[in-house]
Amino acid sequence: MEVASASQGCTYDGTLTPPATIPTKTGYTFKGWTVRGLPDGYTRLEYIQSSGTQYINTGVQYNSSKPIVLILTAKSDYSTTSNHVALGFGGLTGQWFGLNSQKWTIGTGGVSTVLATNKTSNIEITWTGGKEYLKIAGVSIGSRSTTNTTNNLWLFGCQGETSRFRGTIYSVQIFVDNVLVKDFIPAKNSSNVVGMYDTVSKTFFTNVGTGSFTAGAVVE
Repeated sequence: MEVASASQGCTYDGTLTPPATIPTKTGYTFKGWTVRGLPDGYTRLEYIQSSGTQYINTGVQYNSSKPIVLILTAKSDYSTTSNHVALGFGGLTGQWFGLNSQKWTIGTGGVSTVLATNKTSNIEITWTGGKEYLKIAGVSIGSRSTTNTTNNLWLFGCQGETSRFRGTIYSVQIFVDNVLVKDFIPAKNSSNVVGMYDTVSKTFFTNVGTGSFTAGAVVE
């Protein structure tokens, strides 16, 4: 095998010559792994923050026959003692996650809670077999029975609840039946509209509530 300089190209049973203009692309997909990137016109942010009036409709529907797993990194506004819903489908019981008496909780009535310190939490929520399960930092907290609903999954709130999340979300991934269907990255577009860019559907999800999200620091 002959090793040549870049100007000569590389020779190995033939000559491989790079193009005159080297192409660039954000978000290459390689076998076995993916680089999570944004297309031109979008700027990646560390997080987006809600004041309690903003929310995102993900379009993902509840289905008790197919497991739904949501993995997110979030931090609540711990300065308030009032309860607020961080995400969920809504409905009668058990389709939401949020703060209750300054504790992370799922379902109605403060069931399955853990102290929510004013720090970033790694959270995993699973809806399957008529139950909702909660993990914080890999530790199982408990479960809550759920009921069927046709509502879509919202971020920063849920349908039927006016007390919405006051805090920050850094990233969200949603799996349905073990398939990644949403991979949300905090971002802003060229018009400085702040929201979540889904790298799966290549769609920018923006606030459908009132006001606007606060942008976190730009990720270089």
